[in-house]
Amino acid sequence: MKNLKTLLCVLSSGLLSVGCIKVMDKEQEKAPEMMMPTTQNPGPGNGMLDPGQMTNIDPTKPIAKAGQRSRRRLDLDQLQVALTDATGLTWMEDRDGNEVNRFDELSETLGKPDFDGITHEELAPTTTFQRFLDEASLSICRKLLDNEQKLPQADRIFFVHASWEDDWASSPSRLMSNLQMLLLRYHGREYASDSEGIKPWVSLYQQAESASNGVPLTAWNTICVGLLTHPDFYTF
Repeated sequence: MKNLKTLLCVLSSGLLSVGCIKVMDKEQEKAPEMMMPTTQNPGPGNGMLDPGQMTNIDPTKPIAKAGQRSRRRLDLDQLQVALTDATGLTWMEDRDGNEVNRFDELSETLGKPDFDGITHEELAPTTTFQRFLDEASLSICRKLLDNEQKLPQADRIFFVHASWEDDWASSPSRLMSNLQMLLLRYHGREYASDSEGIKPWVSLYQQAESASNGVPLTAWNTICVGLLTHPDFYTF
């Protein structure tokens, strides 16, 4: 009788353990579903802004299809060529009266291979890369717009269809034509004036002009920096 009681206790304990394990398994199966994010990237702005609303010019990250690779950034040599092709300038700064190429100066920091200690260049758009691209764009755009104001119209590469004195209220068609030209030059994208693709850029210009108390040159500087720091410029 004593042995029968012991056997029943063992069987009961085993059944309870199995039941607990099954419950735990079900909870573990549900866990990944509960951890999956439910929000999605809102994508580019629609070009219609309320007062104080920011414009989103960053595209929704594309998902590579089967047989296609994901986009990656230009290496430093390619980036310098792209900047020179688009603006006629590269990132130079004065050091005690000498012009120094900042990309050369920061090549080790940015991971450019020297084939001694570094043999591979990381082509992900890291935070460090983004930071220095921002600095480069601010420097280049300031010099570009200064230079453009000293050139005859036939020699300009930024103010081709509009000038730095045209504002959106008085010259919307000229400013639109200039935006279309710049997007084609910098990003290789040809947009109609009423297309969805150009609306975020129009909104960015209008918002920057308004924020600067109606100074078109400041708005164009914002557009210039936005074009150079946009993924369509530095990734392929």
